[in-house]
Amino acid sequence: MITAQEITLTDMALRVTISMLMGLSIGIEREANRQPAGLRTHTLICVGATLIMLVSIYIPQMYHKIYDLDPTRIAAQVVTGIGFVGAGAIIKMGTNIRGLTTAATIWSTGAIGLAIGAGMYEIAWITTAIILFVLILFNIAERKLFAPSPLKKVIVESHKKEDLEKTIINHLKSKKIRIRSSNMDIRYEPYAITYDLLVHFNSRADLYHLQNSLKELDPTITHIRIFEV
Repeated sequence: MITAQEITLTDMALRVTISMLMGLSIGIEREANRQPAGLRTHTLICVGATLIMLVSIYIPQMYHKIYDLDPTRIAAQVVTGIGFVGAGAIIKMGTNIRGLTTAATIWSTGAIGLAIGAGMYEIAWITTAIILFVLILFNIAERKLFAPSPLKKVIVESHKKEDLEKTIINHLKSKKIRIRSSNMDIRYEPYAITYDLLVHFNSRADLYHLQNSLKELDPTITHIRIFEV
């Protein structure tokens, strides 16, 4: 059994440094894909989890003659607590949800940090490599094997009485987006006009930026939803 005296400051610093490098490597991949939680978030989570694990190991060994302490109790809270950080990385835009993969990497990075804090270097390195393999190579495979449907439904709601349909269509065409069909629905109480368009997206079209650009077309636009058919 490792005693508290055997976990030296040098050993602790080594574990925290390794943790920083592993968190950094995963964070770089997320940052490159412009995800809400990137380089700094993953690095801090991994380092913080490592420190928590070191404290969890050190305290029971330091006071084992006085108290009967469980070294896993503090570390176990990381598994639960890190879920709240991951939830913050999930973004809902209409019926579309982004950030689930980033939330999963946040949770996995916390687990890597705990493993490093426990001195399990080999499995931590292997896990980091597997996570990067999944993020990079699986992403390429998904794009080739499971291409998203080019057809999208664009719904724009406005409380303006004037017809915005032509303005919206011209805007979409300026983005090189083909219009397959368009419909307009009027609701009187409360007054609102809904424009329902079926469009064919270019594979490079950015849904998030398109949504923002549509919002800027007219101040009376209240809701915009874009989803796959």
